[in-house]
Formats: sequence, structure tokens, C-alpha cells
Amino acid sequence: RQFRLLFKNYTGLSPKKYICQQKLKKTALLLRTSSKTISEISLELNYSSPFHLSRDFKQQFGLSPKEYREQKSF
Repeated sequence: RQFRLLFKNYTGLSPKKYICQQKLKKTALLLRTSSKTISEISLELNYSSPFHLSRDFKQQFGLSPKEYREQKSF
């Protein structure tokens, strides 16, 4: 409990939310800089399924991974 409290005081997020946020940032980077599929990215980042990755990504960024990739590809 002490670690969690200190972590939240320092980052403003619980350890679980912080890790999820970092994984979503990595997902966004991979969508912009690679041609990996959502399935490949979800495996690489240890998501339980591409569906869960897509759902969490859309909640964080307001776009599906596919829409994000299309929008960020100039």
C-alpha cells in the first residue's frame, strides 16, 4: 500500500493506470512509425486481445487505432 500511495503522489496515477497509459503511448508510436498490425502490437505489449487494445486506445485518444494511423500518416 505504501508503494502505491507514494507512486500516486509522485505521478498522479495508480501504478496500473500509469502502465496502461505508457502502453497506449507506445501503441501510438508504433502506429505512426511501423506497419505492424493491431494484433502484432497487442501481442508485443501484452494485451489480452486486439479488442482490448482497441477499446483502451479509443478511450484514451478518441480514435480507433485504424483511424489514428490513417490520420497520422501524411
